[in-house]
Amino acid sequence: MPTSKRFRATRNRSRPGQQEIAAVSKRFSELSDYDTKATAVVYFASGSTAIQPKDKASLQELARTVVNLTGYIIPVKVFPIPRATHL
Repeated sequence: MPTSKRFRATRNRSRPGQQEIAAVSKRFSELSDYDTKATAVVYFASGSTAIQPKDKASLQELARTVVNLTGYIIPVKVFPIPRATHL
C-alpha cells in the first residue's frame, strides 16, 4: 500500500466518528440535568484540614443516602473566605 493511502487509512481510523462525538457531547450536557438527592455542608477552620464531628456526621449521612443509588455524581464546591489582614 502506498504511503499516502496508508497514512489516510490510519488517520481516518484514529478520528472518532460524528456519532461518537455527538454521544459524548450529549453525555456531558446531561451532567447538568440532575436531581439532587442529598446535600452536605462541611466547614473547615482556616488553615485546617480537620473535619469536625458534626460535619463528619453529615458526610456519613450523605454516604448512607447515596450508597444504593446508581450513576450519581457528588460535586464539591469550595468557597474560600478571605482572611482579615492586619496592617
